[in-house]
Amino acid sequence: MKKLFGIIFSSRTTIVLLLIFAIAMGAATFIEDKYDTETAQQAIYNAKWFELIFVLLILNFIGNIKKHNLFSKQKAASFIFHSAFIIIIIGAAITRYTGFSGTMHIREGESSASFYSSGIYLRMVTPEKE
Repeated sequence: MKKLFGIIFSSRTTIVLLLIFAIAMGAATFIEDKYDTETAQQAIYNAKWFELIFVLLILNFIGNIKKHNLFSKQKAASFIFHSAFIIIIIGAAITRYTGFSGTMHIREGESSASFYSSGIYLRMVTPEKE
């Protein structure tokens, strides 16, 4: 168990996780450019392995905070840096699982109280005319 924690909390693991994250984000950008946003969401953003990267990053940052004893005044900048990543990832998770997304068309000088959800709640199919 100690060896597993050593692997998860290592700096090498941090670099590998951040590299995988960067490659995935780059791939998602190219997928979104070539196809559409929904395809990128299904292929990368909503994938379980992408969520696993975030969980491992949080564990890694917490482990590095403890491993390098970043609670002291001399290491306050490093503590804030690592804590900021943890807070950002937790905030993103809260938004992902409790929020909703969509589009709202607002013309200049106008206001709107409705938007179009990106989630599918009702789908209707009409027969094609020949």
